[in-house]
Amino acid sequence: MQIILVKTKKIYIYIIFIFFGLNLSAQNIAKIQNSDTLYIYFKKDNINQIKSSNNIINEDNHNYLFYFSIEETNVRQQCWLINHYLLTPEIKWKSKSFLKEKKDFIVSYKFLKSLGYKESHMLLTKKKKIYIIDADYNRHSKIKLIEASYADNKGLISIE
Repeated sequence: MQIILVKTKKIYIYIIFIFFGLNLSAQNIAKIQNSDTLYIYFKKDNINQIKSSNNIINEDNHNYLFYFSIEETNVRQQCWLINHYLLTPEIKWKSKSFLKEKKDFIVSYKFLKSLGYKESHMLLTKKKKIYIIDADYNRHSKIKLIEASYADNKGLISIE
C-alpha cells in the first residue's frame, strides 16, 4: 500500500513539473513576441546556419542564413538576416553578463526551427531591431552584438 502511495506522489510531482515547465516556456515566447528587440545567437555550421560576406570593401558585413527543413515543403525555406554598413550600422560590444540580463530575449537556431518557418518569419518581421550574437566574435569577457535587418526572399536586392 505504501509503495502505491509513493508512486502516486511521484506521478503527481512529475505532472506539476511538466505543467510549470510548459507554463514557463509559454511565458518566454510571449515575452519574445512582445519585445521590440530580438537577439539571435548564431553559430556557423555550414549546413543550417551559414554566414557569408556581402561586401568586398568592408569584410565585417555578413549575410546570416538560417535554413529550415524540407520535410514540410519541396523547397528549402530560409531566413536571411543582413548586416551591411548602409542598412544596419550599429555594432556594440557588451560584457558576458549581458547574456544573463537578456536571456529571455535571446533565441537560437534551435528555437527558430522549433517555431517553424512561418512563425519565425512572423516573429522576425515584427521586430524593430534584431541583433546577431555571432559565436565567432565572442571573446573572453566581451560579446559582439551586430545589428541586422530581416529580408524575406522577395526583397533581396543588391546594395553595391
